[in-house]
Amino acid sequence: LLTSNAKCYRLALFTASKLGVFDLLQRRPALNAAQVALELKTSLKGTEHLLEACLSLKLLKNCKTPAYENTELSKRFLLSEAPSSLLGSLEHCNDTVWLLFSHLESAVQEGVHQHHRTFCNKSNAELLTKDTVNRSQEVKLRFMKAMHSFARVSGKAVATAFDLSAFKSACDLGGENVYITFGNISEIRKKI
Repeated sequence: LLTSNAKCYRLALFTASKLGVFDLLQRRPALNAAQVALELKTSLKGTEHLLEACLSLKLLKNCKTPAYENTELSKRFLLSEAPSSLLGSLEHCNDTVWLLFSHLESAVQEGVHQHHRTFCNKSNAELLTKDTVNRSQEVKLRFMKAMHSFARVSGKAVATAFDLSAFKSACDLGGENVYITFGNISEIRKKI
């Protein structure tokens, strides 16, 4: 039951994020389900269920029954323009990572990844390869957006997790995301 509910919660979060529920309610707070459905061009019944799921996850709150507003949690992490937005990571997980789990049984039985079963088109399969040179621009940008959104939230903790006092300098070796270095250079300087 817990696993089933967890999957439902994840899907509600991903769906609300992808449809733009949180951005809409930030621009126009206190909308009811019918108004949200009209703005998003979705069904009223489906929108009601989605909003109630987000309410139960404490991502939305009732302001004037039956109207909805974002909670502080959704304002911090689920708005596209929020400094700590995790939308890039959510999109990557929804469109790529979680899909791999749909063939977990086959992966365990065969002992190999299931990219060929999971992804029908090449661009999604490329997202999981280490060969960044051959990735399409769209796939690169989606992956970098995911890494950047995660680093904005966790970067300071990573940059300050180690005692660097024995070192006189630090060097970024490159990679897809330099936010941890540049975004936290003052914290790193304190440690070296």
